[in-house]
Amino acid sequence: EKLSQFLEQCNNLERLDLQGIKCVEDKTMQALSKRLVKLDIQSCERITNQGMKILAEQCEELMRINAQLCPLLTQDLLEFFFCDTHIESEFFKSHKKGRKKRDQK
Repeated sequence: EKLSQFLEQCNNLERLDLQGIKCVEDKTMQALSKRLVKLDIQSCERITNQGMKILAEQCEELMRINAQLCPLLTQDLLEFFFCDTHIESEFFKSHKKGRKKRDQK
């Protein structure tokens, strides 16, 4: 709650690293600056597909997001990002790389 309130005041924020912060959730995504270009939310365990879609829709300048190891994100989000946005996501790349490494063992 307090993180969201703080972020709502950061109107000119372009880059943000919230990696591993336990309180980051969908409400946090709603509070982010519309000018955001790059976001790292790796290992934020409470973010869902709905929060990511809200982020993509409100942050029109967002170009890159790292959402690796966010367990609530699903295949539906993969389709949304590839079909409906211009945002480069490291979440999906990491899963593909991870599968290759496991297959090689």
